Amino acid sequence: MIDSLSTSIIQNVYMESPDEVSSDSSQAKKKSSLKAYPYVFYTPESKLAFGAGGIYIFYTGQSQNLKPSKIGFGGYYSTNKQYKISMNNVYYFLENKLYFELPLSYGYFINKFWGIGNDVPDSDTTNYAQQTFSATLTIQVPPELFSADRTGIIVDYDNTTIRDRMGNPQLEDPSVIGANGGQLIGLGTDLLWDKRDHLFYPTEGNYQYFRAIVYPEWSDFVFAQFQLDARVYYKTNKRGVLAGNFYLESVVGDARFTSCPLLEVYRCEAIFMAATGIISFQ
Repeated sequence: MIDSLSTSIIQNVYMESPDEVSSDSSQAKKKSSLKAYPYVFYTPESKLAFGAGGIYIFYTGQSQNLKPSKIGFGGYYSTNKQYKISMNNVYYFLENKLYFELPLSYGYFINKFWGIGNDVPDSDTTNYAQQTFSATLTIQVPPELFSADRTGIIVDYDNTTIRDRMGNPQLEDPSVIGANGGQLIGLGTDLLWDKRDHLFYPTEGNYQYFRAIVYPEWSDFVFAQFQLDARVYYKTNKRGVLAGNFYLESVVGDARFTSCPLLEVYRCEAIFMAATGIISFQ
C-alpha cells in the first residue's frame, strides 16, 4: 500500500546490527540499542515527503533465551499534505512465554483502488484519499493444543474515512462495500510456530503463523478474515540463504473493500535515507 513506504525504510534498521537482536541464546547480547534515521522519498501520490523513524531494541529480563523486545516508530509529512504517524510495540516476557504486540497508526494519504474481481473495466482514475486510525492488540501465551509455540487473543480496531473519492468510478458503484469508509471492531485468535535461528535476519529454520478474526454485529461490516503465513530458510553456504514463503489471505462475508486481500502491483521506487545514504528499492 502507498503508506507502507516509511515502514519499509524503518525495517532497514534491523539489518544494521543483526548480532544485537539474535534469537540464538549463544549470540544474543542483553543490551539495549536505539537507532533513528531521517529519510526523504517521492511517489506520484505523495509527491516529496520528509520523515523520520527508528527502533528501540531492549530486553525485559536477563534470561538466556529471552528474545529482544522492540518499539518501532516513524512518521512523515509530504508536500501535498499527506502524513502518517506509526508505532509498533512488541514485548517478550517470561522466557518468551508471554508476548504482547500493539501496532498503532494514524494518517491521511492517497491510496489506489482498481476494483474487485477479474472483470473490472480499465480506468485512468484509481486514486482516492483516506484517513485512518488503526490499532491491533495481540496477547500470546504457550498453548495446550497443536504443539504451537504461542497462541493468542486478538482485538482489532480500524476507523477509516474516505475523505475524497477523487473521481474514482469504482467507489461510485453502490455495490462496493465501504465506499464511504467505516469502523471495524474484531475479535480473533492466532497460532505461531517459530523455529528461526534469528528473529529479524533468519538463515535457518522455519516459521508458520495462522490468524482468524471475526467482525460481528457491533462492527459496521460483518465478516471474517483469515491469514496463513509459512516460511522456510536453508543456509546454502556462509553467505547464501535459500528461502521460501507461502502466504494465503481470505475473507468471508461483507468485508469493507479496504479489508479485502490485495493483488499487489509492484513498481520500482528509489528511496533515499538522508542520514545513511542507503538506497532501498521495492
